Amino acid sequence: MEPTSHESNQDASAPAPKRASLALPIAIVIAGIAIAAAILSSNGVFANLFGGDLPQFAPTEISIAPFDPATDHIIGNPNAPVILIEYSDFDCPYCQIFHSSMKQLMAEHGAAGNVAWVYRSLPIITENSPTISYAAECVAEIGGNDVFWKFADDIFSRTHGTHFDIATLTEKVKATGVNMTAYTNCMTGDTHKARMQALMDNVLALGVNGTPATFAIVKGKTYPIEGGALPYAQLTNALAKIIDEAKK
Repeated sequence: MEPTSHESNQDASAPAPKRASLALPIAIVIAGIAIAAAILSSNGVFANLFGGDLPQFAPTEISIAPFDPATDHIIGNPNAPVILIEYSDFDCPYCQIFHSSMKQLMAEHGAAGNVAWVYRSLPIITENSPTISYAAECVAEIGGNDVFWKFADDIFSRTHGTHFDIATLTEKVKATGVNMTAYTNCMTGDTHKARMQALMDNVLALGVNGTPATFAIVKGKTYPIEGGALPYAQLTNALAKIIDEAKK
């Protein structure tokens, strides 16, 4: 998980990006919140897909904003028994790593309809983060869910361990094929501001101070796992812990 502290010595005189107001002032803490997920078999019986002896693992008593199929960005079955809600920052190198892990997870386990991946922006890492995240919302508004994910993949396709080159943002948007007049109108408006702010307020109030932060919603319970941007092999091991706990 990437904390926000590495940005604390930025030039204060630099102009703020168009959507900088979305990035709330927060305490700079390396959070222990991280990746969580689980898989259910198609008949509703929990299946341990990963094997091994699993330690005790309990859900946390937290309340994140519920999944909304009308506004959330989703890959997979909206009615899946497991919903993974990831809070991510397009300008976060660790989120870039985790994006690859989640894509592999969905490719291997999402097709059966048992798990879904929801992406929510938490633009707190750099001064460019709010602009990129708002651009993604505008792309989704104009082009739809599939175009949003195409845009997200393109943003994260940069060299590993780097921040996004904000100078290429318009080029990335054009590559999605959305109407650029509509995009410009969206970027100069406030259509998505209130919803994005509400989602940020909710997750930051839970103590999340870095990205990625992902939660699994299973049978109405919320499961987190510590570990940050886990590579795929470690992610699947973490998922198995939730599977084991949720079937009790």
